[in-house]
Amino acid sequence: ALTTRSSVTHSTVFVGDLLIPWDDTSSMGHAGVGDFWVNPSVFKEILKIPRYPLTTVQVSYEANGRVYEAYRFDYDSAEDGRRYIWVVDPESGLMLYHAQWSPTSDRNLCHVSVMELVTTRQLLVPWAGSSVPSSFKAGMQMTYQGHIKTWLPATGPNIPVPAVLEVVFTNVGHNWTEARVQRVFSGQPADAALTVHTGPGLLAGGFWIPPAWLARLRNGDRLDEYDPITKSQVEVSYVGTTTTGVPIVAIFEWGKRYKRVWVYRMTDGLLVYWLDEKLIDPASGMIQQAEWQLR
Repeated sequence: ALTTRSSVTHSTVFVGDLLIPWDDTSSMGHAGVGDFWVNPSVFKEILKIPRYPLTTVQVSYEANGRVYEAYRFDYDSAEDGRRYIWVVDPESGLMLYHAQWSPTSDRNLCHVSVMELVTTRQLLVPWAGSSVPSSFKAGMQMTYQGHIKTWLPATGPNIPVPAVLEVVFTNVGHNWTEARVQRVFSGQPADAALTVHTGPGLLAGGFWIPPAWLARLRNGDRLDEYDPITKSQVEVSYVGTTTTGVPIVAIFEWGKRYKRVWVYRMTDGLLVYWLDEKLIDPASGMIQQAEWQLR
C-alpha cells in the first residue's frame, strides 16, 4: 500500500536451492525510509551528516542488469559490535545491496546475512487501487483454530499439534490495516506477538481482499502466470460455497516444493482459512503443513 506519507511492504524469505517460502513479514515505513528504499530527497542533505558512526561514499554498483551510480552507507555499532552496509540508488531510493554482521555475545562467532537486488517486476494486482473493506475497524478481533503437522513420505503424517491464532486489528487506514497476531499453544503464548500489515497490493496472503473484486474472480483465473525467480504461479482454484452455504474464493500459490492456499469470504473479503505446506528437509523429504480456520 502507498499513501502520501508512508509505504506498507510485505516480504517473503525463500530459503535453500529449492526456494521454499520460510517466513513472511510486513512493515510500514514513514516518509523517509522503509525496508527497501530511502526517499530520494534525503540525498540532498546526505553529505551534511556527521561521518561517524555512519559513513557515506559514492560507488558504482551493478545490479538488475545495469550499473548504478549509488551511495554506500556503512554503520558500526560500538555497543554490540554489529556492522551494516547499504548500497542505495539515489535516483529511485531503491536498496541495491545490504549486508549485516552480527557477532555472538562472546564475540567468537559472527552471523552474516546479505541481500542483493536480482530483478524487479510489476505485479498486475486487480484490486491494487482499492480501499479497506468498510467492515474492518480498529479493535476488531478474530480467532483462528489450527494445527501443525509434519510427515515423511514413507511414514505418513505425525500427530498434529493444535494451536490458536489470536488476531486484533490495531490500526485501520484508508488502504491498509495493521493487526497484532499472537500464536497460542495449550493456552499459553508460543512466541512474541507479530505485527501484520495488509494492503491492496497483495495478490493473496493478507487478512482481506476487497469483496467487490472477489465477486469478479472465476475458476482458473491466473493472477500471476509465473515468477521467474521462485518458479511459482498464483491462480484462483475455487469459486463457490462451503457446505454451510457461505460464498468463498480460494487462491492457490504453487511452487516446486510448496503450496499455499488462502480462502476468502465473498461477503466481506475476510480471510477465513489458509494452508501452508512445504518441504522442510530435502535430505529426508520431510513435509510440514500448517492449517488455520476462522472460528
